[in-house]
Amino acid sequence: MAERARRYDSQGNLVPQVRFGYQAGYSTVDNQRLNGVAEGVEALTDRECRVLLWFLSKMPGPDQPVEMLETDIAQRLKMETKTLKRHIAKLASMRLLLPGKQLGRYTFWKVTPYLASQGSAAEQREAIKAWNPPAIPEWVEPTPKTRRPRSDKKTEGK
Repeated sequence: MAERARRYDSQGNLVPQVRFGYQAGYSTVDNQRLNGVAEGVEALTDRECRVLLWFLSKMPGPDQPVEMLETDIAQRLKMETKTLKRHIAKLASMRLLLPGKQLGRYTFWKVTPYLASQGSAAEQREAIKAWNPPAIPEWVEPTPKTRRPRSDKKTEGK
């Protein structure tokens, strides 16, 4: 196998290269909806947005929940477990976080497919069919563009 070409800067130092821009899995995020979450300052606090972003960054795959206990998540986010549970309950009531699966009395959470998806477009459409859209405060559903009917110029003046 041929070795990749090496690049050097103006001082003769080797410039590091990577094969691909992403280190791990990546998500397709709806920018308008995520912007609605960020701008809805009356609806969500900064800590609630931080919890949502943490879940976005930890999504393991298409339509899969983050399989971590709430105590471990709270420890990583440097907050009390009760506080994290309160934030998760609010995000779940807004349908931004969805219950993924149950293991005994533990619930593992996932981000709504309306906000982010790691699968193909067809997988995202199928996932969206199963859930109600989230209640995003500053986001307004776009109206479809409609065309005016074309007039027939030949018969218009008669």
